[in-house]
Amino acid sequence: MKMINVSEPRREARKLRGRFPSHILAAITISVFASMALFVSVAFAQQDPDPPLGTHKNSDGSSTTVERDKTYGEYGRKVTTTDEEGTVKVELKGNIKNDRTRDTWEKTTTSHSNGRTWVFKRKYKKNKYFEPELESDYSTSTTADGKIVEEHTITYVDGKRSVDTDKITDPDSGKTTTFVSKYRRNKTTGEEELIERSVDGVIDKKRYKYNPATGGLERIEDAKDPEEDKNKKTEEKKTDEKKTDDSTPQPAKPEEKKEKSSGSGLKTEEVPTQYGTVVFALPDDLAAGDTISGTVTAVPFGNTDAERSQNLGELNGYVVQVQQERSRPGNVATVIIPPGSASISLLLLDRRGKPQALETVPVAERRQRTVRDYSLPAMGQTGRNVRIVGTFGGDLGRTEVNIANKPARILAESPREVIVTAPSDVIGKCDMVIRENGRDVARGAYRNVGISLSATKTALRKGERTVMTVVVSGLDGITRPVSIRLINRSTTVVHMDGGDDQNISVSAGDLRGGSYSRKIDLTGISQGAFQITASLLLDDDGPPARRN
Repeated sequence: MKMINVSEPRREARKLRGRFPSHILAAITISVFASMALFVSVAFAQQDPDPPLGTHKNSDGSSTTVERDKTYGEYGRKVTTTDEEGTVKVELKGNIKNDRTRDTWEKTTTSHSNGRTWVFKRKYKKNKYFEPELESDYSTSTTADGKIVEEHTITYVDGKRSVDTDKITDPDSGKTTTFVSKYRRNKTTGEEELIERSVDGVIDKKRYKYNPATGGLERIEDAKDPEEDKNKKTEEKKTDEKKTDDSTPQPAKPEEKKEKSSGSGLKTEEVPTQYGTVVFALPDDLAAGDTISGTVTAVPFGNTDAERSQNLGELNGYVVQVQQERSRPGNVATVIIPPGSASISLLLLDRRGKPQALETVPVAERRQRTVRDYSLPAMGQTGRNVRIVGTFGGDLGRTEVNIANKPARILAESPREVIVTAPSDVIGKCDMVIRENGRDVARGAYRNVGISLSATKTALRKGERTVMTVVVSGLDGITRPVSIRLINRSTTVVHMDGGDDQNISVSAGDLRGGSYSRKIDLTGISQGAFQITASLLLDDDGPPARRN
């Protein structure tokens, strides 16, 4: 019996069209799609491409019922999966179009965790090409006594987000806060960009853009009054005319574009406030159904220690709410992402409990990879993030990572990885040990590399030169070259010999006492301070670790 190739359903269906009646072809397509969308091992779908109507027992103890449903068309089917207690887990219903592919369908996933019931519904419709296109997402979180504490709706246009509405209700006071984000499609890139945000009808006058590389939003600029902007430019022009080569060096302007995380396994969401920034760190491989942990950090504003201390005190009173789980700066938040979810919400509350900001973090509908063993990194940089691949529980409170017999700070954890900060006081070769629930589960050799930059002058005038020294330590015994990347973050202030973005390759023959040193000339372009960063370029994950 010929089986459908799920990657090419149309072509295979056309081949079968002359051999089978239309109703059998429709059932073939629905069986393939149901097995893909529901993630259940339905025995009849594997044995016979024409699934019979009725109820069937699955290998995991659940049951699947297939019945006719004309909600979405003449050839509609409804496929319902229930657990052993008869509770509905997944419901899929949709229509089969003329070429025997599904063109309109709806999937509802129900889950229970932390005393709440989560329902996620996703709808597809026919687009102008008569193909399935994402129409809307709708999810609710309900308490045990039936109160809806979160209601999230996303509508799509041409497959891109159009309006994102999130209603958060305090279960104690009953007060509801409504967050609305509006998007448009960029005509040049085709990507979505956020054009308006509001909280309870009050518009946040900041503009954002969507970064497809990170799946997040980046602020472009504050909305300005045209006349105010004109006056500001006039003042800046007058100031520039007064400047001379002997004027006091000014601090370098911060780069507008943030560098995305690369290879560290960490995703960060930064929420600005009047006192500073609240940073929530999450693993970057979020998927529906995962248990995950993240950490909350407060970064206060201020020019003096006293100002920063006062602002930090204010920030420590803030609360980050992740899927109804609350955590303060300096603490850990562990949550379960409801099955079927397309995103999770991060809600920032001030010390009075008033909502200040809402961030939506996309999650994958299914897990992108399966991890069956531990893979420890062979090398890392002091003070930087290190990603460890393995089979974890997602609760970082149950995980320990020791580097050179010292506990490393864990920033985030998913079922497939843990992200830690490499210690700054350990240099060179050492052991890395992973413990889960108090038991050693993996051990491997690790090298902690230190990189330092220093310059005789940290602020230059135009045409002035200085020398920067790069020192790389902890390389004793390396058997292959190690690469260091230098990036000039202040290209309008200073020029770096060899290029503003360059790699340095260090071999065993270049070392002196396990360390490497190199001097690079810097030349001032305009007056001001400058910033140059150095990063260790890492290979992919290391070899499998030794299990204990």
